[in-house]
Amino acid sequence: MTTAALESAPARVRAAWIVPAAVALLAAAVAWWASAPYLVGVFHDDGVYLLLGRALAEGQGFHYLHLPGTPAAVHYPPLYPLLLAALWKLAPAFPENLSLLLGANVLFVGVAAVGLFEFARRQLGWSDEAAALAAVVSTLATPTLTLAGALLSETVFLAALWPALLLAEATLRHPTLRRAAWCGVVVGLLMLLRTHAVALAGAVALLLLLRRQWRALAAFVSAAVLVQLPWLVWSATHASALPAPLRGSYGSYASWFAEGLHDGGTELLARAVAVNLRELWLLFADRVRFGLPGAAGMAALVLAAALVLAGACCVARRAPATIIFLAAYLGVVLLLAFAPWRYLWGVWPLVVLLAFSGARHLWSLAHGRAPRLALGIALAVPAASALRVEARAYRLREWERPSREGAARIAPVVEWVRANTTASDVVLSEAEQMVFLYAGRRAAPPAPFTAREYLAPRSAVEGAAALREMLRAVPATYVVSFSPDIVGGARLEAERGRLRESGRAGAAAVFQVIR
Repeated sequence: MTTAALESAPARVRAAWIVPAAVALLAAAVAWWASAPYLVGVFHDDGVYLLLGRALAEGQGFHYLHLPGTPAAVHYPPLYPLLLAALWKLAPAFPENLSLLLGANVLFVGVAAVGLFEFARRQLGWSDEAAALAAVVSTLATPTLTLAGALLSETVFLAALWPALLLAEATLRHPTLRRAAWCGVVVGLLMLLRTHAVALAGAVALLLLLRRQWRALAAFVSAAVLVQLPWLVWSATHASALPAPLRGSYGSYASWFAEGLHDGGTELLARAVAVNLRELWLLFADRVRFGLPGAAGMAALVLAAALVLAGACCVARRAPATIIFLAAYLGVVLLLAFAPWRYLWGVWPLVVLLAFSGARHLWSLAHGRAPRLALGIALAVPAASALRVEARAYRLREWERPSREGAARIAPVVEWVRANTTASDVVLSEAEQMVFLYAGRRAAPPAPFTAREYLAPRSAVEGAAALREMLRAVPATYVVSFSPDIVGGARLEAERGRLRESGRAGAAAVFQVIR
């Protein structure tokens, strides 16, 4: 090798790091600017994650500290709570440690941006400039900033997803036993971050099966199951100890789903799919056509959807596991009777990447000045619309709106509990995690969470029955609720002498339990 070549090699290495480093720094800097302390627990899961992290940090095991009896946790996979536990150890004073806890999400936003950059460059064959643009635009969209501003596992999951997808695609190209086993380990760990990563496990297993790579398939599945085994054993061993009314909110996904099927059958499943399909479409529409008049908004929406579909077809040739993963992931979201916004937003950068890919593919097919001019005008419609939506979101800091609105409703409940109850009191409230975090009182939800509840609100009579079921399982002294069905049911119970209405906590009604 010549002297000139030797001297230029370090320069090339340094240059190779400049673009991904700039992507990471920009993404992390914007995420840091967007981040702000908030009332932990407004998203429900964020409060539970933090309490599980605190329990681990304080040596109390993987248990729900806020529930009476501190039962074992079997709903939330353990990796994100373990991360929060490590941070809690460093700074155990709450809520002063919230900046540190949220700071981890800021770093993971930067990691996620680099992951998307590397996926576009290595797997899709894009130039550094195109990959960097897609990474920044995709990662710094409002959905990602909203999730990064809360103690939720989606941001860590997104950061870990890109290397997992790269490894999955590499395994399918060269399915050696060693690579398949490592892929199983990584996917198994990803499932310990978010259970929905089972979609990636299914995608890799399906493609290995279709390609008749039997030994690689066995290595992949065995490794994934082995990584999952301690969690599966823990969940199976402790699931029955959780009181029945609490299993909908705090039990395993599988038992909750099976109970929903038993309760409502295929009709309930079909209704959940229909509702979630509509919700996913509306969520997508909000990111593209907000504020546009009818015809222009519909044109932007249809063109954006077409770009995503075209991108999916294009990416499927280079990254089949990625497309099957996304399809399976959204399929799981459709089946669950949960509001789907977090699930879609958790993979929103991948959706935006597909739109970029669709635009690039269509541009490569257009030859000549006139076709490219027409295509450029067409592509400008959804692009300008989406940029308009994001500009408005940045101006108003829209990612803070869900936590602000939730805090405005829940904060009076926490204040009332702190001022009017004793340390031995147990409270039933929709803000049960926050009641424990900020008021130091054991708490539980006022009613069981069922799949049917997602599709149709309870009546007051049904609310009364649900409340009685919870009161039989939980030794509560107060019910503080702002749900119309629970408040109506509590008033019916007050007429029967089982409760006594004793005031208000903001929008919530307060009832004392008569035992």
